[in-house]
Amino acid sequence: MTTARRITRERAFQALYMMDVLPALTEDQALMQVLNVQNNNVNIEETNLVALYKELLPEELRTTQIAVDSLDYVRKLIQGVKEHQATLDDQINQHLNKRTLSRVELANIIILRLAAYELIYEDELAPSIVMDEAIELAKLFNDEPSSKFINGILQSILNENSGA
Repeated sequence: MTTARRITRERAFQALYMMDVLPALTEDQALMQVLNVQNNNVNIEETNLVALYKELLPEELRTTQIAVDSLDYVRKLIQGVKEHQATLDDQINQHLNKRTLSRVELANIIILRLAAYELIYEDELAPSIVMDEAIELAKLFNDEPSSKFINGILQSILNENSGA
């Protein structure tokens, strides 16, 4: 079953990827692109963005409150990753064993940043859920070997940050 949080992470991944490839894009422009808005020069009201987000949700989750909460969380993820990007990249770099971040595929970098942000800064989330979601993102936006690579890096980050 697809959860609202999974959809939120997918949209956050897509928006962050777009913002990395097209640095001139603002968060709102990237979100509008992700939500399939054709003309990102239009100043879309928050309620319209909520309506667009609501359409992405499975039928059983299509409530305005879930859409509002999901949109709030996608924004929190995007802003959190952008705000802490240098720290997140440092954390990831420390666990790359014979690689540098510049040699890692962009999709994997974005997934690692998202999950590392949730592991380090979102205390209310169970680490196992964050890691499972990152693995699913890797399978969706990359491949099986990438999911194993991401799992290993995140496990190292988790161990370091939990004192294990």
